Amino acid sequence: MKKIITCLMLLGVAYVAMAQPRNSSNVDSLAHWDPAGLFYSDVWGYADPSGNEYAIIGSGDSIHFFKVNGTAPILQRIAAFRGGNNTNWREFKTYINGTQRYLYAICDVCSEGMYIFDLSNLPASVSIVPTSEFLPTSVFTSAHMLFVDEPNQRLYISGANSANLGRNGLIILSLANPRSPTVIFNNTLPGGYIHDMYVRNNIVYASSGDEGFYIFNFNNTNNPLTNFTVASEVTNGYNHSSWLTPDGSNAIIAEEVPNGLPLLSQPLSGINLNTTDNSFNPYTSFRYNSRTGVSGNLTYHNPYIKGTFMYVSAYHDGIQIWNYANPASPAILGFYDTYPNDTGNYPTGYNGAWGVYPYLPSGKLLASDMTYGLWVLQPTGAALPVKMKDITATLTEQNHVRIDWQTASEAYSKKFVVEHSTDAQTYKQIGEVNAAGHADNIREYALTDEQPGKGINYYRVKQVDMDNTFVYSNTVSVNILSQYADKITITVVANNLLQINSTELIDKPSMLELYTINGQLVFNATLNSLSSTATTVSMPNLPVGQYVVRISNERNSTNQTIFVAK
Repeated sequence: MKKIITCLMLLGVAYVAMAQPRNSSNVDSLAHWDPAGLFYSDVWGYADPSGNEYAIIGSGDSIHFFKVNGTAPILQRIAAFRGGNNTNWREFKTYINGTQRYLYAICDVCSEGMYIFDLSNLPASVSIVPTSEFLPTSVFTSAHMLFVDEPNQRLYISGANSANLGRNGLIILSLANPRSPTVIFNNTLPGGYIHDMYVRNNIVYASSGDEGFYIFNFNNTNNPLTNFTVASEVTNGYNHSSWLTPDGSNAIIAEEVPNGLPLLSQPLSGINLNTTDNSFNPYTSFRYNSRTGVSGNLTYHNPYIKGTFMYVSAYHDGIQIWNYANPASPAILGFYDTYPNDTGNYPTGYNGAWGVYPYLPSGKLLASDMTYGLWVLQPTGAALPVKMKDITATLTEQNHVRIDWQTASEAYSKKFVVEHSTDAQTYKQIGEVNAAGHADNIREYALTDEQPGKGINYYRVKQVDMDNTFVYSNTVSVNILSQYADKITITVVANNLLQINSTELIDKPSMLELYTINGQLVFNATLNSLSSTATTVSMPNLPVGQYVVRISNERNSTNQTIFVAK
């Protein structure tokens, strides 16, 4: 079958429309995108090596890519790709391995197969890998869910219409060449149809609908071991989706059918994943209805865990944030209702929030609503994993700089990385401080920079969680009066030459930059060293006038004004 995909839109369209007031607690709306006439499915996110963040959302016939900015406009659409079908189900997962950065996209009740997008050129562009390079549609044309196990370079596909499966079982693809995945497993499994799954270290935690919750060990794809239980209430709910805690001790399970079932917290301790041991401990159930004074209950769709926080899409109730530090007794922290249409009792049926993505380094949340599209949300108050308070930088009597910061509370924090810059653009790490991990009271931290440079020194703190997601503090600065300028003399000599002398040896490379008075960079060069012996640098032909010469290295800088004459 010939696959059809069309690029609809490229750079330049921004969306900053803010939502009308919604039922919410400890979550703010930053931006919202919802063109008329579309319906939506899942959302996913991505951050590039430069720290830029992106959102990907599926609509009926298209896949949309957005840049998520820190300031207005928050949402800026980069591209949209139209597939060959109109479908209610689109799912995405990323694969990151060094410079290899790809997005895999599937759909259900369709005939598109799988699309692979190359993300390495973002934010400039997104490109689709030619279908001739990878998995043909003869393997499957429709599937319900996918999951990437990055450390093991595997892509898992479930609910596929493979000839081997009849929508039951599982397909496993090797991502040794991520542009051209190859099939390493394609077979049925106990429990039949797998609706959704979570995968870690070759272990598949499978939500198999009415058959319950399975665990498959795929360290040996020729002999998968199975742990099985029907993890459901007495209503025999439809085991829809799950996610694993960072330490693997518990799984959160959402049961979608019938309406109104709670979340399940399923302990996994005591299970031997190398045998066929079936001894699951009892689970705990919990829910939170954001609307009061009505009958019925909300319905949960997809759970995600980040540290000790759980993020769940909850259809008619939007998205919820929970503290999951104690799996036996989770506590609600915040919510945002993306679907305000309901009045009165909780309805049957499925509308509202489909997915939520909590893994952007900035801490922003991405949410998709089946009717109201893409949301960018910001947790506040109790819903923040680490609440940073003050950060200061102080010059000591020894001409060192002491950086102090505080946290009001912490959940699943790993460490703080202190970074330094001389231009507020390029930062380098100068030290680390271990975090408390979990704390409900104020914690104080400090680190001393014993080698600050002359001039303005900029500092920021990078807070890293145990799952290696991170956020930055505000930037602070200290100005240390520079003697660098007293050491260096810059002179214009004949034929557009600069002559540079230093009263002492500077054996570290320095950058020379030449600016107009208006701040436009017109020339730059690298100086390997400076000394009392003159260093001569050829300049381009420049108009008569004043210019600013900046010479800098990692720790020092000087700006001097010169005059170019003819």
